[in-house]
Amino acid sequence: MYYIVLGIASLLFGSQFMAMKAYEKTSGQSLKASVAFSCLAGAFSAVIFLVVGKFRLSFSLFSFVIASLSALGGVAGNIIGIKTLSMGDIAVYSLFLMLGGMMVPYVYGVLFLKEHIGVWNGIGLVLLTAALVLPVFERKKEKKKGNALFYVFCCVLFLLNGGLSTLAKIHQIGAQAVPTLDFTVLIYGMQTLFALPTWGIVALVSRKKQAGMPRIPVPDDTTTVADTVPAARSNKKIPIALLCALVYAALNGSATFLNNTGAKHLPASAQFPIITGGTLVFSALLGWLIYKEKPTRMQFVRLVVAVTATVLFIL
Repeated sequence: MYYIVLGIASLLFGSQFMAMKAYEKTSGQSLKASVAFSCLAGAFSAVIFLVVGKFRLSFSLFSFVIASLSALGGVAGNIIGIKTLSMGDIAVYSLFLMLGGMMVPYVYGVLFLKEHIGVWNGIGLVLLTAALVLPVFERKKEKKKGNALFYVFCCVLFLLNGGLSTLAKIHQIGAQAVPTLDFTVLIYGMQTLFALPTWGIVALVSRKKQAGMPRIPVPDDTTTVADTVPAARSNKKIPIALLCALVYAALNGSATFLNNTGAKHLPASAQFPIITGGTLVFSALLGWLIYKEKPTRMQFVRLVVAVTATVLFIL
């Protein structure tokens, strides 16, 4: 039953990229837009699960600390990720991010939780790693090489994303852990608290930069073109951006809840590779169905390998 739960979580994780992509088309990929998205998504998710839990919330210092660390790591990961993507290739960035989310909790489960590794699990891990590495070798006409700092940031994201997955596992098996629903509210509530001041600082810096830009006056009016045109466009985009953030919050929050539910009952050495492989497959399939992003031969091979690896972890 819990493997089915992981399958649904993978589908939701794969679907969330569609909402994120729609938000980026509306609001752009700037640091200000990304931090605002984290703030909105966190607030929406916290409210959604508060309503589901009928506004009843359990609390423990253990869960609060884990949720705070997870939220802080999530906001930091978003900020570092934006900078990393501007410096190098997205395939390498995705490789480090997804490998970290899979390998770190896998190693934690084997070394510290003494989880048993079968032959099929080992083969599945090798295949899934290969599926993640394949895009790096795919030839592209316009490919950013990336400098030394780019790879430093990639390593940081590897450890950060893996650490977040490991924290979820540590919490779920802890004796002082609050119920999964309450833990989900704590995570997103703290994410909002961390993202809100960050967004305020970024917005203030952005406003100061815009204040230094030249302004073109409009005849017979004290208002400028810079004041009217961007503002009108922005007002039309706000409802769409809010809707995208709300949809993302529902998908990501539900996926996180299901993933944490699985973490309470399944070994980390199986759960996180399954989530990684499933998300990889579903995000590609949904991108093909919704955005007509037809996979290349290399991407098709990657999907087949990822499906095979995911099945092996269930055996």
